[in-house]
This record gives sequence, C-alpha cells and structure tokens, in this order.
Amino acid sequence: MLTKEELKAKLVEDANFALPAESTDEEKVAFEEAKTEVTKDAEEKEEAERVAKEEADKKAADDAAVKASEKFISKADHIKEMNEVKSQMGILQSKLRFKEVTEQVEGYIFSESNVDGVLLPKNKEATVKLFMELSPKAAGLFTEFLKALPKVSAKLFKEEGGAEGDVKGNEEAIETETTKIMSENPGMKYSGALRVLQSKKPELFKK
Repeated sequence: MLTKEELKAKLVEDANFALPAESTDEEKVAFEEAKTEVTKDAEEKEEAERVAKEEADKKAADDAAVKASEKFISKADHIKEMNEVKSQMGILQSKLRFKEVTEQVEGYIFSESNVDGVLLPKNKEATVKLFMELSPKAAGLFTEFLKALPKVSAKLFKEEGGAEGDVKGNEEAIETETTKIMSENPGMKYSGALRVLQSKKPELFKK
C-alpha cells in the first residue's frame, strides 16, 4: 500500500500519475489528499516565485533610479564646476583686459616722460572705464580719436598741477625749448628741464 507521502512524490515526479484500478479505498483517499497538497504546494511555490520576481524587478527599478539620480547629480556637479571655471576665467580675462587698457591709456597721458600725451592725468581713470565698456569696434574708433587729439600744452599741464610755477607767455617756444633741453640732457625730466629754461630764459614766462 502506498502512503500519502509516496503518492505525493510520484505526483511531483509525474503530474499524470494515476492509481491502479485495484487500489484500495485508503490508497484512493490518500491519493486525493496527496493531489490536493501537491497542488497547494505548486500554487505556493508559484506565488513565492511571483513575489520574488516582483521584488527583484522592484529592486532593479530602484537601482536604475538611483543610478540615474547619481548620473544626474554628477552631471549637475560637472556643470557647476564648469561654470565656476568659466567664471574664474572671466575674472582673469577682465583683469588682463583692465591691465592692457590701463597701459594703453597711460600712453596718451601727458607727463614729464611723455610730452606727446593728449590727456591730462586726471582723465586717466575715466578713460580706462570708458575703454572697458566699449566694444572692440568702438574701442578702435576711440583710439583713432585719441591719436588725432592735439598734444596737451605745457601751460595746461602746469595749471592742472604739474611742476612748480605757472607756465605763461609763449607756450610753443616753451614747449620747443624744454624738449630741446631734455634731448641735450638724457635722463632729465620735464620739470627739471622746465626749471632750467625758467632760469635761462625767464622772459618766456612773463605775461
């Protein structure tokens, strides 16, 4: 006589297993119980596999979401870093531009060492700011404008706070004589040449 456990084993091994016709009533009862339990076990196993698959799918989806989030954050960080680099580059370029413009403007400022200047020292800051705001084309036009300006006269320079004393009289002669003295005495500054001229030809400074 086959027991219920033996019948379950046979049903698991072969789902089409059937009892022989000469089986006893007890075997038939045990067989029905075995079929019920095997069916239940199969359903439980199927449900467990379904739940496991859902959990695995959910985990895979969560992992994918995390990776996507990490990728997005990484991209955002990269963009932030690139923007910071661009900002720093912009600051450096601005500083370099300011230095270049300042040097350019200084070439147009009248001083003891630059008697061909067309701007007074007090105009330097405003001119630099103007250059910084201009487009390349406008800056080029403004440069041409500066080049066309007449030189600052010695009188105007002194009135604006140059060397000691007021320059009066024949300004063109004073300019010529002062420049001549500087050329004859390498290294002499404009103020020094002007004082020499004042002592040699004071008549040029009279009204």
